[in-house]
Amino acid sequence: MKTKITFILGILSISTGVFLHYYLQNDAFDFFKGIAFGSGIGLLLTGPFLKRKHA
Repeated sequence: MKTKITFILGILSISTGVFLHYYLQNDAFDFFKGIAFGSGIGLLLTGPFLKRKHA
């Protein structure tokens, strides 16, 4: 179950990075910043949920 959530988070972060890259029309560095930004948001959103589930 945990790997499934991680996989979905990875897809979300990559798609967020792609969206930000094309939205801002910038170079590859901003693409990776977008991925990091997206994964950070994903972790913030799912962190409390995962903690609640394990508790």
